[in-house]
Amino acid sequence: MARSIQIKGIDKLQKKLRKNATMADVKTVVRTNGIEMNRTASRLAPVDTGFLRRSIVFEIADGGLTATSTAGAEYAPC
Repeated sequence: MARSIQIKGIDKLQKKLRKNATMADVKTVVRTNGIEMNRTASRLAPVDTGFLRRSIVFEIADGGLTATSTAGAEYAPC
């Protein structure tokens, strides 16, 4: 027996979310996820001397709309 779900008011909800979301909200999400990305990269980096792990840096660019995590060690895989 097939069942279906009907959601009423989804268009109204989407419109309200679009109206209430601000660029500050977007920048907060970019920063939060960028920090988590950097932590994950550092945590997963292989460790012998710790140089590779310490070379991983986090940067915010484009007015807060871009987050990058880069390994600066010369032997870091590309």
